[in-house]
Amino acid sequence: MIKNLPTSENFKLLARECLIQTINNLYQIIEGYNFSKKEGVIEFAESEIWNYHKGDLRTCLILVHQGFELYLKSKICDESPLLLLETSKSDWPTNPNSADKDFN
Repeated sequence: MIKNLPTSENFKLLARECLIQTINNLYQIIEGYNFSKKEGVIEFAESEIWNYHKGDLRTCLILVHQGFELYLKSKICDESPLLLLETSKSDWPTNPNSADKDFN
């Protein structure tokens, strides 16, 4: 038997956490800069900001991707979490004498 099956809510909570972390990261990047300067200076400052924070922006993009992936997994779990398993059904521990396996 497969134990510790995840629920749809497990994946939804993780998806929300990823998206909230993305918003927090973007806010921290933008918060540290003063955009009330003259127009010519703003353009320079904006390009400088994005060049300096390329790694942080990539992380935000990855977190958004993971958030969407986790949300899709939550929708799949609405049907059955067993659909998320990569092994074929014949490899599942269904024999009464077989040891239990954790979903992970």
